[in-house]
Amino acid sequence: WGYSVLVNGYITHNGAGTAFGKVHVNNYLTQNGSIEWGSDADPMQVSCSGANGFKANGSCSIHGSVMAPKIQVNGTKHIHQELVQAVPTVPFPALDLTPYYQIALANGQVFSGQSLNGTVNWGLIPGGVRWINGNLTQNGSLTYQGCIIATGNIRFNGSVTQTKYEQLPAIISRDGEVRVNGSHIINGLVYAKGNCT
Repeated sequence: WGYSVLVNGYITHNGAGTAFGKVHVNNYLTQNGSIEWGSDADPMQVSCSGANGFKANGSCSIHGSVMAPKIQVNGTKHIHQELVQAVPTVPFPALDLTPYYQIALANGQVFSGQSLNGTVNWGLIPGGVRWINGNLTQNGSLTYQGCIIATGNIRFNGSVTQTKYEQLPAIISRDGEVRVNGSHIINGLVYAKGNCT
């Protein structure tokens, strides 16, 4: 895929966090909190195309590079390489999700929109893919191994721990947004046609 996170809208990241890989935002990225992204052994690459670029409110440590039309850090800053320049947008791919739907269907993992409450542990999702027709909202903690695909919005209000399964993505919102309000560990592609918070 080439990216850990590729967002066609904007990203708002609230709270402390770590990230690895390559992040591109076709609009802007705002970080509120203390971040430690990348490592000397695994440098992070962050790029933003929107005029507001990259903004961090809090301690910002990026082992790697940030490339954006504007870079602003309100707090302690440690960025290995800052490149203030125009950044072209990345064409946002239209995914053919048919093979994922077929995996979910074959394993009884196709559901209508869901709103879940409390602590939920799905373990290994049968076949690796859970497909939601509509929105998925989880209020509480969620643990799973595999991939969640929703045709609408995905909102986690609480902690989420996802473990990669084979070469599947982690979270896909086909037509909506991904919003995580709480601590999270996500291993794999996060795809949102809309915004990511």
